[in-house]
Amino acid sequence: MQLDLYQNLLMRYANQIYLIDDYGTKGVILCNEQKEVIMKMFLKYKAHKLSFVETKEIKSFIPWLNKIVTLKKDVYKIDIIEFVKFALIRGYDWKLYGEPEWNEIRPKTKKKLIKPKKR
Repeated sequence: MQLDLYQNLLMRYANQIYLIDDYGTKGVILCNEQKEVIMKMFLKYKAHKLSFVETKEIKSFIPWLNKIVTLKKDVYKIDIIEFVKFALIRGYDWKLYGEPEWNEIRPKTKKKLIKPKKR
């Protein structure tokens, strides 16, 4: 049954994209769009209100002023689940699987026995 599900997913979706988000979650996105389209969607997601923005103060030394300056920089925390929800709202047909679930669906590769070389 798992093999049938895996073959159906491969027939339906052309691309498999492996991602790790900022929280350490590993996942696989199945989609039919090219990677360039997904990167554009990612940039839209960063600009959207669903992404979590954390402001950090960074101290940096500026040589021509001979002093340490504190800068504020926005750090975006990306969550895979929210990113896929954002894409689904926009009308894309994506499936998200976590890494353990995806490894269970995929067929196990058999180890090939290598014959020793004759001397």
